Amino acid sequence: MTRTPPPGMRADAIAYYEKVLIGARSAFADLGLDAELKDISERAGVGMGTIYRHFGNKDGVIAHVIQEAREDINNSVAAAKEADVPPLDRLRNCLTLSLDSVERYGWVIEALLGRRLPRDIQAEIENDRTLGEAVLSILEELVADGTLRKDLDLPLAALLIQSVVLAWIFDRSREEHDAAEAVDRILDIFLNGARA
Repeated sequence: MTRTPPPGMRADAIAYYEKVLIGARSAFADLGLDAELKDISERAGVGMGTIYRHFGNKDGVIAHVIQEAREDINNSVAAAKEADVPPLDRLRNCLTLSLDSVERYGWVIEALLGRRLPRDIQAEIENDRTLGEAVLSILEELVADGTLRKDLDLPLAALLIQSVVLAWIFDRSREEHDAAEAVDRILDIFLNGARA
């Protein structure tokens, strides 16, 4: 997914803008926030001046790439939540998409946890409740349809399920299971304790 370049850009400038974002995604995925503008420049195949012209500085590049990542993740979660499938399948899809996003954007979460992001970006991400609200909404449906117990503490259950994403970043089970298989096993454990 690529964000729309600023309006009024010439076609050649748009091409360079896109190259910088591609290079930045690659550099940050491999090196995290330790990636330097030089790394981005080399991967993008553009000069440093192009980066400064379009993004101002490293924080500008970080802001664009993180905004792109958030839009991608939030759009995926929203699509999974609204899919025309049973609620348990929607929950499974939300979690699977979230774990898959760790492969692409895990560096963002690691930087967030280490409080290494620019302050405004850090605050925006910390206040983003898209996944939490989606999970909570689906859990409410599962209680309403009788799948889950009525006495289940839904906010805590949603928090428990969301915590899987953080654990996935640092756990070696990523090497042993794909995201869909891990979600199936995790939901099986959760449902054994929460089923009505």
